[in-house]
Amino acid sequence: MKCELISQQELAPEIMMLTARESKIARESLPGQFVNIACADSRSYDPLLRRPFSVYRVDESEGIFAVLYVLRGRGTMFLKDRKPGDLLDCLGPLGTGFELAEADIHLLIAGGCGAAPLALLAQHLRRKFPNSKVKALLGAQTALGVVCEADFATSGIELAISTEDASRGRGGVVTDLLDEQLTSADSEKIRIYACGPNPMLKRVAEISARRHVPCQVSLETVMACGVGVCVGCAVKVKDESSPSGWTYERCCVEGPVFDAERILWE
Repeated sequence: MKCELISQQELAPEIMMLTARESKIARESLPGQFVNIACADSRSYDPLLRRPFSVYRVDESEGIFAVLYVLRGRGTMFLKDRKPGDLLDCLGPLGTGFELAEADIHLLIAGGCGAAPLALLAQHLRRKFPNSKVKALLGAQTALGVVCEADFATSGIELAISTEDASRGRGGVVTDLLDEQLTSADSEKIRIYACGPNPMLKRVAEISARRHVPCQVSLETVMACGVGVCVGCAVKVKDESSPSGWTYERCCVEGPVFDAERILWE
């Protein structure tokens, strides 16, 4: 489908927000789902593969959605050069999003731009469970890498920040904040939702398993076709029905959100 580019905004060095108009994506997107965008001229198809981006914001009344992207290569540089009014070739919404279930506290753990799908999730949790607490823990390498802070504040979400260089919030990694939160809320029913780099997600999964806290993770990986055909985004997961005890599932269809305990982390 063709989406009209509305605007682009630099949120931080090399981190961009792209806003586009497409009513189906704006109306149907759920937290954790993504859009797959062609990042090449239709005459060259170079680079060939689409790029997946988590849905960050939606405005159903205006038919508008937004994504965040990091400038990393030719594909994202192509996106950055698009102007308002240009048409983008998008597929979406795609994938399986977060499952929302009742809890006393919903903990959202984000690493860098992993905050994007969690910002949308926070809004849905506040609407569905108005009597539950929702807390967001945002981690980044430096203060400049902390994104979506205003989104959580607007939703009335309690916020804690950590940076690896201690330039903002607590010095260290965001999983240290998670450990502290789980210790202080030991007697309450908690659910964890996380998105960020795989090493961070692996650590979140370890902490949540040790403390017997339900945890869902949104994986960041290349999803070329986005619809399960190419099988290039296979993820190794536990499967008790398989003789080997494991199987592969497609991140773009069965995911990108998975139960953390099912992932066989490398």
